[in-house]
Amino acid sequence: MHVKREDQRENLLEAAYDLVGEVGVSGLRTRDIAERAGVNIATLHYCFENKDALLQELYGYILREVRQDRERCLAGVDGASAILRAHADLRFHFLSTRPASVRAWRAFAEGAWTSDVVRRIMRQHLSELRERLASTIAQGRADGTVTGFPDVSDELAASMLMSLFDGMMLQWVANPDGFPVQEYQNAVLSWLGIEKDDREESK
Repeated sequence: MHVKREDQRENLLEAAYDLVGEVGVSGLRTRDIAERAGVNIATLHYCFENKDALLQELYGYILREVRQDRERCLAGVDGASAILRAHADLRFHFLSTRPASVRAWRAFAEGAWTSDVVRRIMRQHLSELRERLASTIAQGRADGTVTGFPDVSDELAASMLMSLFDGMMLQWVANPDGFPVQEYQNAVLSWLGIEKDDREESK
């Protein structure tokens, strides 16, 4: 029975993942999720206490995909500039190969405007990401491989970098065939003060 319930939860999360990219957080309805998953609404409520609990699990579901790809992109990468390049490559990877994840992420970002639950979820994740990037930027400044924005704190520089990456995703979503992702990525790395000759072009 426990295994069956876990299978049902995964099936419902997959359905919610597909739907949230189509209708956003505010348009996500439990009945629609159950219908997409091919189960009745009682099964959904058996697996998730309420919609807020489902949203929490759904965000974790999205992050699992992101983290798996991030671990692959960062595997064996050493040094601040290389790590920052890998982070930029990860965004390019998602834009070019995981559009469903980009749509789901955008839906959650928009949902934070109106949902306290989503806002709390996003705040925790973004705080952790900002902390990681700030630490990498500090390391790069210490070893001289990251020279951009010398008068800005590590935390503010990390926030600015996150905003640039998020802006890249937004512009790509609006114009997937015409937005020059690779050029944008290279410009961001140059802004960080990472010399072009030290960069590896994404393949």
